[in-house]
Amino acid sequence: MEQQIQNLENKIESLEKEIKRLCEICSRMDSHITFVETTYDKFKYPLNVIKGKVEGIFGGNAIENN
Repeated sequence: MEQQIQNLENKIESLEKEIKRLCEICSRMDSHITFVETTYDKFKYPLNVIKGKVEGIFGGNAIENN
């Protein structure tokens, strides 16, 4: 019985370490997503202007077909 308890405690400790590691990874991913969204928000309007000009020159379907 004591060995079973020790095995369970070891498994719990292992799970706690894995959860901590996953939380760190998720935190980094969240930071990356925030960075990408912030960067996109800054360039969204200029990119749409350029896209509109290119579509005006080549027509809206030319970009979609390529």
